[in-house]
Amino acid sequence: NKSIDYKSLEKLVLHTIDTNCAGMLLSAVAGETQNVSFNEKAEMMEFVLDINRNIIPIIFGCSSPKIEEIYSLVDLARQKKIKWVLIQAPLNLDEGNLITFYKKINEIGPSHLMIQDLSWVDNGMSDEDIMLLYKSITKFRGLKIEVLNSGPKYSRILEATNHQLHLSGGW
Repeated sequence: NKSIDYKSLEKLVLHTIDTNCAGMLLSAVAGETQNVSFNEKAEMMEFVLDINRNIIPIIFGCSSPKIEEIYSLVDLARQKKIKWVLIQAPLNLDEGNLITFYKKINEIGPSHLMIQDLSWVDNGMSDEDIMLLYKSITKFRGLKIEVLNSGPKYSRILEATNHQLHLSGGW
């Protein structure tokens, strides 16, 4: 019926805790975030935080095609004391608008930002844009690389950031 299956979500969170995972990502692209409303994301955030009880870190995905919704989700995550948010930049932002977008996230968000570098068809964000963000956005602490040829990109970004940027993947 396209509603959130909270019973299964509770089982997943408890399983993640019980298996000693280092953390959990909630509401990312593979979690069908594009099909979940703002209110459903807010409810899901509250639900997972109540079950988790600060046992493991939660990274909350705040991606949306609507920039204002992203800002609202990031602000809500900060209010709920979530330390990490994951955000895929809205499509078609040029370099200047990309910096402006993430600077606002840096101002209103929690202490740690993970950027989702996602492309089903190419190599995703340019290394230059990633490094520009790395140098200008102080809360940019993680990059989730999900692009073609991810391996070489991991190596380049690790080297360029002197192994200071947390990298992960999801394919």
